[in-house]
Amino acid sequence: MTELIDELKNEILWVLFALHTIERRTKSLLKASCTQLDLAENLILLEALTQQVVLRLCRLDDDQNKAKWFRRVTKYMEAKHEPQDRIKKANALIKKYRDDIQHLKIYHRNKYIGHLQEAESATPKTPFFPPKIKEATDTAIALVDILANEQVTYKFRPGSHSQVVSLRPSE
Repeated sequence: MTELIDELKNEILWVLFALHTIERRTKSLLKASCTQLDLAENLILLEALTQQVVLRLCRLDDDQNKAKWFRRVTKYMEAKHEPQDRIKKANALIKKYRDDIQHLKIYHRNKYIGHLQEAESATPKTPFFPPKIKEATDTAIALVDILANEQVTYKFRPGSHSQVVSLRPSE
């Protein structure tokens, strides 16, 4: 189970990296020194990163047997006879997570990212930030904390002489 939880932590880490980058790139667009080329390139990057976040969040609710998804982990918790209060908290967070990402799965992954519907345009929808991304991310973080039985830190150091950057929204 530890390996599976580590993979889930890693998935959340990459979601947080992408969200951090989206926030920083969006702020850079507001600078007076931003050229039209910078604007165009950054909008393309923001679109790609937003799609990556949507796909990664949806992937955590995959219903395939071998997928690394949250509901699979609670089955392991039950098999390992983890305390019932932790299992109940995990199940409640999974339900909330599934509610949070439902809109992302239907209207962004299925109708825009994964498939191009007849009524939809292939033109990127940036700048847009789909509803519930923040809520789904916060719920996923809380769920991994429950599964890991600790508050997980999500940090990185861009270089050996750089400050550590905390990616967790509450830090």
